[in-house]
This record gives sequence, structure tokens and C-alpha cells, in this order.
Amino acid sequence: VNYTEYVSSYINNLLIKLGNATLQTISNYSSGQVFTLSDFALDSIYAATTTQKNVTLDFVLQTYSNNTLIGSNTFSKALVINDSNPTIGSISYKDINNTTTAITGNNLYIIRNKSTLQLTVTNLAAKNSATLSSLSVTGGGVSQTRSLSGTTDASEVLNLGTINQSSNFTLTVTLTDSRGYTISKTLNILVYDYNLPTATISALRVDNYYTTTNVTVNANYASIGGHNTLTITAQYKKTTESSYGATVTLTNGQATALSLDNNYEWNLKITVADALGSTIYNLIVGRGLPIWFVDRLLNSVGINCFPLQNDSLEVNGLRLDDKIY
Repeated sequence: VNYTEYVSSYINNLLIKLGNATLQTISNYSSGQVFTLSDFALDSIYAATTTQKNVTLDFVLQTYSNNTLIGSNTFSKALVINDSNPTIGSISYKDINNTTTAITGNNLYIIRNKSTLQLTVTNLAAKNSATLSSLSVTGGGVSQTRSLSGTTDASEVLNLGTINQSSNFTLTVTLTDSRGYTISKTLNILVYDYNLPTATISALRVDNYYTTTNVTVNANYASIGGHNTLTITAQYKKTTESSYGATVTLTNGQATALSLDNNYEWNLKITVADALGSTIYNLIVGRGLPIWFVDRLLNSVGINCFPLQNDSLEVNGLRLDDKIY
């Protein structure tokens, strides 16, 4: 605080005031003298500004001749409440889904759309008479805010649910106080990409009509860091039947021969499963009867059937040449 002194024998005292309250008095104040606000003054300012970042103080210069007040001069100054951001002790996360942690063996890895992400924030504190207002989390498609109160909070646990992210991502945790001051911390989340298994499937009768049918499944599935497993099974039934027969295990990428009577049409159900889910494919294997078949041994021709008689023309099991004759 600078001033011009006209009478050197006068004493000048500086008062720092907030409204009508005197926070601090500096006796025999010299122009330009550097001073620090007292703890009482600071505490009073903080207590009066719990929801604002600025405060206006009055600086009153009183001039005395001996003990007689000659006069005073007042000016105001707007000050910023600084160094008052809240604090966060630590942030951590884990997967709390027992099924997925049993697969990964590490609760710090999150499986896409399967794990349940839980965030823990500890030792939250507001400073200089402010109070805690809110805690927010953003990142990786997550946005969650929790209202807070009080000046300190030992721990906050937020369940963020499943996460639809295919790779590692960053969470940002922001603590806000009643003045609007904030502090942010970031946390890197480890992710295993995951989708349900898929497959391309072929089911072909030998020469397109024999009973022996070769089934080949080429499946794709998420590795989950090498922790995932794949199982492929097949069930089949005649299309006229209501229930499937026993389950047959298939090997990925290898042909498996099934015996599907070529006189019938068959439903074939393929299930491609991993540790977390499965995809079912339903196929139809048609009858193993060629539209046109020449039997050299019987010297006969069959249409939509295999000829059974010598020297015949048969359609759908009916010998037409006899009918014609």
C-alpha cells in the first residue's frame, strides 16, 4: 500500500477490513511496506467466501497526531482466493465381475462389454473453508457424477458397469469444491477386446448326395490375452423330427464326417462357444438325391431318385417306362 506523507511526525496505521469487520491492523505503517495477511485475516476471508473465488477488501489508512485521529483514507481492492483447489489422495480401479476375473486371472484387465468396472477414489478434501461439491468421471464412453458434501471424504466407490471399449483407454476423475475450483487425475484402464465368436460353416454331402456329410467350421474368437477357450459342437435331426440327437464335438478348421441319411432332409445346429458366450448357426442339409442320376450297373436313369430296377426310367421312385408301355 503506497501513500504520500505530508507530515513526517504523523503516525499512519493500516486497517484491513472485510465489510464492517477489521481483520488486521498494522501499526505505524510505512508507504510501500510489504506485509502478509495474518492467519486470522485469512481464516475470516475463507469463511466468508466458501462459494466464491474473489473477495473485496477495504484498506483504511488512518493518520494520527499523537493519539488524535487526524483523518483516514479508504480504498478497495478485489483479491483472488488462490491456492485453494481441493485434493485427491489416490484413484484405483478393478473388475468386480467374478466370471471375467476367473478368466483373466487379473482384476486390472477389463473385458469389453463383460467386466464390471469399479472405481475407488480416496482422501478427498476441500481447502480453506470450502466444501466438497461433486466428483465426476469421464472417458471410455463413461460419464458419471456424484454429489458430495462436507470438507473431507475418506473414500468414494463408483460402479461404472460394463465398458464398450476395444482397447486401453483413460478415465479422468475430477473433484469440484463449493468455490468451483477443481482437481483432476487420470487413470489408464487395461482392456481386452471381446466379441461373441463367429464362424463360417460348410456342410456338404460327398458328391452332393451320399449319406456321408463333411462338416467344416472355421471359427474366430477373442483371445482375451490367451485365456479364452473355444468349443464347437453339432447336433442334427431330420426336419420332420421334433428334437435333436446327441451332441458331436467338432475341431476348428477340420472336417468332421456325419452320417445323414441321404433319403432325408436334415436340420444341422452348430454351436460355437467360448468362455463367455456362444453363437448358434442353423443349417439345412438337403436330401442326397440328384435331380438326374445314371446308374451304369442297372442301365437305368433316375430323376429325383436312385433307380432300383434294370433298364428303367424312374421318377421319384415310380417306373415311368412301364406306365408308358
